Amino acid sequence: MVSEKYVRGGATALLLVMMVVFASCAGDSPLPGVSYSVQNPSVKAVSTTFDTGEVDGTQGVGLFSSIAIDPDDGNPAIAYYWGGSSTTALRYAKWDGSEWDVTTVDSTDNVGMHASLAFRNTGCPSIAYYNADDDSLMWAYDEDDDGEWDDNEDWPHEIDSDVGEWGNGERNCSHDISGSEFGFAYYDENDGDLICISILGNLATNWNVEVDTSDDVGKYCSLHMAGSNTTVSYYDSDNGYLKFAKKNTPYWDVEQVDDGQGDDIGMYSSLSYKSSSVPTIAYYNNTDHKPWLVTWNTSTSEWDPTCLYDAGLYDYGKWMSHDWDPITGTKAGFSFYDFTSKVLKFILYDGENYTEYTPDSIPGYYTGQYTSFAWEDDDIGWISHYCVDAATGRDQSLRCVEVDDS
Repeated sequence: MVSEKYVRGGATALLLVMMVVFASCAGDSPLPGVSYSVQNPSVKAVSTTFDTGEVDGTQGVGLFSSIAIDPDDGNPAIAYYWGGSSTTALRYAKWDGSEWDVTTVDSTDNVGMHASLAFRNTGCPSIAYYNADDDSLMWAYDEDDDGEWDDNEDWPHEIDSDVGEWGNGERNCSHDISGSEFGFAYYDENDGDLICISILGNLATNWNVEVDTSDDVGKYCSLHMAGSNTTVSYYDSDNGYLKFAKKNTPYWDVEQVDDGQGDDIGMYSSLSYKSSSVPTIAYYNNTDHKPWLVTWNTSTSEWDPTCLYDAGLYDYGKWMSHDWDPITGTKAGFSFYDFTSKVLKFILYDGENYTEYTPDSIPGYYTGQYTSFAWEDDDIGWISHYCVDAATGRDQSLRCVEVDDS
């Protein structure tokens, strides 16, 4: 077990680069039957600030970051991949209020890509990740919450021994927990299927289902579990569809989510819930190269699409991550990558206005890839992301931004 500490930069910087009134993103008219809306809010008073800093500066770290909030102390934690020149590993960083405590979770093979972090309500962290040496889906769980990930012979645990060769651009697995039920959604590249598995704390398989086998489906999957409500958003690579599946025992209800705004949508899908009955999916639209959001309308039983921002730029919205605040459910944050400017972007929805920011940018560096966002409460949120020297491709680091909208 390797344990190190890194201190996050302490200076608070107001990095509000751009506040804009949102223009309509509607190009062609929406398809018949699609309830389409465009946000055009007024600009609110400046109040949001960003505190940025480095989490782990070891060469090769920061890809596939996944951030979550520890329910024990309300502090963020990040799972991520360390791809050094001679060593690869899954790493875990926990914020203690003043510094980041960094631990190597698994370094047995080329492991750690596609990391997805979740917490039990008891505060025990759990991570799904990829073993690139044997193409397997792995699971690490600190069942005692003592910082020791290998003190039980059951961990790390192999979920699937052969899922195929996953690429570096997609996020091909997603992990969530409901009570003592650990859920895993992932892409089986061998057959092109979306698979969902539920395992109980004693490693007994609760269910193992091929959710969608219709085409080459399952990339960019995002899983949500809450009680008996289990849902997942994902991408249909063959048809360019965004899809949504809901567990309806003993079957799954699968549907195509159509926003009427292009023929290739759904990459980098991020599923979150505004309330227990209102799912929202943020994603990248590969037709117009913009970030989009669809919200389930309980009155019409349709998905209402919204273009989050029309920057007039190319590839604006990749590595999308979004979350609704857990207190009121009225505030949403969206983090993603601006491919044109090569910087991290963040959109804040405060219940009325959508406002765009550049929370972190460093001259000569690309910031904002492999981003992940989570709310701590209704005022404080956290963004993890990957930073790399633009000229050399070296000097990589994992960085984190504290979003303060109090």
